[in-house]
Amino acid sequence: MIKKHIYLTTFCCLLLVISCKKEIIIEKQKIKVNPGQKFIEDNFLTIVDTIAYSRGAFITTPNDSISYTKLSVKLFQRTYYLKGLEESTIVYFEKNKDLGIVFKDVINKRSYSIVTLDSNFPKSIGKYYFFFNENEQDKTMKYAGRIDIENFKIYKNKAVLLLSKSVGKYGTTFIVFLIKENGKWRVYKRDVLLMS
Repeated sequence: MIKKHIYLTTFCCLLLVISCKKEIIIEKQKIKVNPGQKFIEDNFLTIVDTIAYSRGAFITTPNDSISYTKLSVKLFQRTYYLKGLEESTIVYFEKNKDLGIVFKDVINKRSYSIVTLDSNFPKSIGKYYFFFNENEQDKTMKYAGRIDIENFKIYKNKAVLLLSKSVGKYGTTFIVFLIKENGKWRVYKRDVLLMS
């Protein structure tokens, strides 16, 4: 009788463990993909470019031409809306009315995409190896600089964002226009908005 009770108890425990494991697997399958993060992840090299591959940094002189196999990049973990940059963008569109027409739907979109890059964001894309905090930086790699993405808007097959590349106190902010054609995003136009 006791043996039957032990077998029955063991069987019930096994069923409980199996059902819990099944729930965990189902929960993992339900994890939603952050669409803004996915966009940045899938298009990072398109947005940022790979010029630093041959120069070693985002801000360089024309004489810099050493190729590196790995570059360390500080990536700001969140995209922000910055009012000061919005004003520069408005002035830009006043001077470039043709782009204002092509990207009218995106520009007129009232909300910005605030994206927080979570733990699922890859540790590297191409030759770029990312860190979010200073203590995470791999000092054995050449430091290429910092990347910030601000005032990010996406609507259907068009996107506009501000991309800041900096090394130390020097930096450049670009306005980047992207368009999706045949399922792939490409840079329609990239212009310097500000330099420091």
